[in-house]
Amino acid sequence: MNNTLKKMLAVGATIALLGAGCAGSAPAQDSPSAVVNSFMTAVQKGDKEGARSVVDMEGEFGQNFDDAWEEISSLTVTEYTVGSVDGNEVKVEMTVEENGETDESVETFEVVERDGKWWLVEP
Repeated sequence: MNNTLKKMLAVGATIALLGAGCAGSAPAQDSPSAVVNSFMTAVQKGDKEGARSVVDMEGEFGQNFDDAWEEISSLTVTEYTVGSVDGNEVKVEMTVEENGETDESVETFEVVERDGKWWLVEP
C-alpha cells in the first residue's frame, strides 16, 4: 500500500475517534465532506463496520476493504481537517504517526453520489 493511501486511511481513523460522540446514529452521507467525516470518525473509533458502511463496496477499495483495514488501523491520525470539495474529490489535511514518525500531508479522498447518498470510493 502506498504512503498516500496509508495516510488517507490514518486520517479516517482520526476522524472516527473525534466523532465518537455520535455513537448509535446513522453515518452522515448527505455531502462529500460529511461522508469523509463519517468514514474518519469510524476509523478513529476502531469501528470497522461503521467505516465499511460508507464505503462504495463496488470499487477497488471496497472490494479490498478487509486488507486495507489492517493498514488503516495500524496508523494514528493526530490531527486532520476536511478541506475543500471539488466535484467528487475532498481534500484532507492530516498529521499521521506511524512507528514513532510523524508525517504531515494533504490527501484527496474520492467520493461518489448515488441515490441521494455519498459513498467513499478511495481514501
